[in-house]
Amino acid sequence: MQALVYTAVREVELQDHPIPQPKAGEVLLRVEASGVCGSDVDGFLGRSRKRKPPLVMGHEFTGRLMEDNQRLGLKAGDSVAVLPLLGCLKCTYCQTGKTNLCPDRRLIGMDIPGAFADYVIAPERSLYALPAGVTPKAATMAEPMANGIHIRKLIASDRPLPESAFILGAGTIGMVAITALTDAGCRNIVVTDTNPARLQVATRIGATLTVDAKSKNIAQQVQVTLDNVPLVVDCIGLAATRALAIDVADTSALIVQIGLHDGEMAGEARDIVTKELTIKGSYGYNAEDFEDALNLIAKQNTLFESLVTYEPLSKGQAVFEKLVSDPEALIKVALTP
Repeated sequence: MQALVYTAVREVELQDHPIPQPKAGEVLLRVEASGVCGSDVDGFLGRSRKRKPPLVMGHEFTGRLMEDNQRLGLKAGDSVAVLPLLGCLKCTYCQTGKTNLCPDRRLIGMDIPGAFADYVIAPERSLYALPAGVTPKAATMAEPMANGIHIRKLIASDRPLPESAFILGAGTIGMVAITALTDAGCRNIVVTDTNPARLQVATRIGATLTVDAKSKNIAQQVQVTLDNVPLVVDCIGLAATRALAIDVADTSALIVQIGLHDGEMAGEARDIVTKELTIKGSYGYNAEDFEDALNLIAKQNTLFESLVTYEPLSKGQAVFEKLVSDPEALIKVALTP
């Protein structure tokens, strides 16, 4: 089979590899499509601590079963989405449904070979039959959408969902955050990004206002539009965006941090205290989030399809370079065998 292998910083190479053989409790899938995550791009740039060459990346994927699976009630040729974040199933976190926090968690495409290939191995427990009306193309968005669902549940665990929100970043995670919030009733959403093409997409899927992140009065524009800012979701994770989140947030607001662009924290610490801000981290998702994501996609399959652009594995190097240099309106590129 062919596999796109991360071989060195800013280098991926199409190589011939043997077809992997599943062990007990695993299945072999013929990959249909595998989305390129921002974390894969970080790996490509040498900024991911855990993605080390040589590595077959790719954790946002759909595939077809190569054999019937009686335990799951699935047949050869059935399309499935795959939950790639694997907990140990034994620790306290896994036992309480928080597999995303398992200290021994593994990710397909980082800790074990991923889906930038013709075939991939996946645990049976990670397979989800596509709900009626969900196409494999749209289902490529299930993994990122699960992050959006997880954000929404974190908010709900703290307070009723507010009607207004400020989202920093109009990449894939920003888009799924918009979708998750609007689906739950949030009606006034302001989004900021440096990419005008992506901001247009954000407007199409539900943003009330978009703000060019290069402008000097972002906080003022957001505050005028929303009147108050009870919720901020930082999908970028720069020191500057963390500082902006604190600046824009209203008294008693909730800030959700999901972006991990860098590790530096910044902002006016006195504002955290005097405004009694709540800051929550959001990391990954669990099985329930993933299933809820597929069900949400079932309601809006056409929308999710429109966010995905297919490119062949053979163009992997060009795709990564494009996403680094100028993604334009690309939200999710999915590589196909």
